[in-house]
Amino acid sequence: MNIIQINIIILLLWLLFPNQLFSAQDSVIVEHIDKFYYEISLVNSFSIRLDNNFKPKEKLFSPTIRFSLKPNRRLSLGLSSGVIPILKEAKNFTTSTGKVKFEGYMYGIPILANFKYDLTYFYLFGGFGSSYIESDIQALGENVKTHTWAGTSNYGLGINIPFARNFTIGVESQGFYFSKIEKLVLQVGVNISYGFYGF
Repeated sequence: MNIIQINIIILLLWLLFPNQLFSAQDSVIVEHIDKFYYEISLVNSFSIRLDNNFKPKEKLFSPTIRFSLKPNRRLSLGLSSGVIPILKEAKNFTTSTGKVKFEGYMYGIPILANFKYDLTYFYLFGGFGSSYIESDIQALGENVKTHTWAGTSNYGLGINIPFARNFTIGVESQGFYFSKIEKLVLQVGVNISYGFYGF
């Protein structure tokens, strides 16, 4: 199942069960309309790299964290960051001097201003900002590291399901685009969120 299929399933669930998606959380927010609502989300995502035959090659895991303030019933604004694997490669080459092992790894650490439009269980989110990007290449006994900064955008959608007081768990799909290196990373992840009201 690819990311496009997952997004279609999420949209179908939203269309099939609209009453369930617009009920519980709204009533809670109305009770505390005079207070701001804060939310901390921990997301563990992964992306699957495919080989030349479009078969799964490896999974790259990516932890992220979001902190949001909800100024009204639907919209959340905040900051997010994490560690996003962009590229991982390991190959063996045969040269005139023998076999050579090549290993390369690239990751980004984004700092993004983000938003979330919440429809109770179903939500859309996105963000923009910048990422610190580092690459590490090992070959011929040498280790070369480089780093740079790149403009970054993030977008996605998901479903949240309350499972305890102030806690929700959800499934989401998202994409990160790093402009300077022109790389797009697509991910599917599990989101655990804790919400609380300000004083």
